[in-house]
Amino acid sequence: ALADQILLNNALQKNTENKDETETISITPILQPLPLTLREESFSAGQDQFLAWFVLIFSFPFITGSFGTFIVAERMNKAKHLQTVAGVEASAYWFSSYLWDIVNYQFPLWTVIVLMFVTGVDVFTTTDRGVFSGTLVSLVLFGPAAAGFTYLITFAFKSPSTC
Repeated sequence: ALADQILLNNALQKNTENKDETETISITPILQPLPLTLREESFSAGQDQFLAWFVLIFSFPFITGSFGTFIVAERMNKAKHLQTVAGVEASAYWFSSYLWDIVNYQFPLWTVIVLMFVTGVDVFTTTDRGVFSGTLVSLVLFGPAAAGFTYLITFAFKSPSTC
């Protein structure tokens, strides 16, 4: 509507007869939108919350997906077999891999939690009804659970590039 008004005003301006060539016609469009209704504000807040949830849920599987790549690469290169021949027990191998992945999970975990507070994502950081406690427990326990599951799934892969 505003663009149409500008086009119409420009056409009128060009077709207006100016008897005095020094006089210039100036048209300044102003856009003053109506305030949002409560329903529109609620919908916008819901969209923001869904986007925050979607980005969070979509990002963490990439982190845990990286756990399996190293395991499959070691299996392909026979590094695990070499360690077994050297006398390393299977439990020590799996525990060290698990511990390493959990330690590496801590950096993105706490970065995401800090960013939730910095950016003001109230849907995850509010203390009402224990929302933040639930978010924190879920994210902290997701890493160890996903690491174990990823180790089980790695047996289905032959190449780390497909993992």
